[in-house]
Amino acid sequence: MKRAFVPVFLMKRLLKKLQSIQGALRFHELSFVVLIIMTALMSFNWALVWQKSSEESLRLSSINTHVQHLRGDLYRQLKEVFDVVFLNDELAVEQYYQFVDQINSYLTRLKALSSSPDEALLIVRIEYAYNKFYQETRRFLNNDKLSNDDKLWLDEQLEQQTFQQLEMVFSDIEHYLQQQQQQLTDSDERMFGKMLLSEALPIMLALVLLIISKWFVRRNMLAPLRNVTQGAKIISTGDFHHHIPLTGVDELQRLSQAINSMADE
Repeated sequence: MKRAFVPVFLMKRLLKKLQSIQGALRFHELSFVVLIIMTALMSFNWALVWQKSSEESLRLSSINTHVQHLRGDLYRQLKEVFDVVFLNDELAVEQYYQFVDQINSYLTRLKALSSSPDEALLIVRIEYAYNKFYQETRRFLNNDKLSNDDKLWLDEQLEQQTFQQLEMVFSDIEHYLQQQQQQLTDSDERMFGKMLLSEALPIMLALVLLIISKWFVRRNMLAPLRNVTQGAKIISTGDFHHHIPLTGVDELQRLSQAINSMADE
């Protein structure tokens, strides 16, 4: 019972303070301060969420960019293998190993960008398929003479099987990135709708507060003040039996009581 009595007591004290002009003004000012703080906090929260979404979108785009660069360098590296085998291009060997360094750097960046087990697994699959390609192709660089079987293997086995495996992994990671980007887009659209509703809430509360304030001023200040001025005029004409109603804020009630007391005396 005591616990239930405390909130009721505090509510009565608050309502009593609102019956004064000073209390009403403080409540009005405090309400707008609370609205401003609430709006600022919600805006800050949405800014953080939006920033996180933008960072995730940038991360996915970076992964896609590195994958495409790796894919392009892989085909260029294969070209260097054919240049060595079929054209005896000595510079192709050096360029081949340059592509090895570049592709390994892309794999390192992709590992750093991955943030889920699925992404890590896809990158491991790319790395495994590339290592297989590397082991199968580097042996051709140091052989002066290749048999027809080696050339046939290079033309058929490497392109039809090893590269097919790489393309399957690239296709899987592209599909994964598209799926993640679509989920992020859908999430952003839902977030934008919620943001519009939440940003409209302080405006609605401000309008409600404005309506309540106008109603409070009319009921507790303007109407009682009009009664005081009209009652004072009536009393000034000599009608000392007229009593001004004790309504409105405390200050106006005390003024009405004082005028009534002077009229009685």
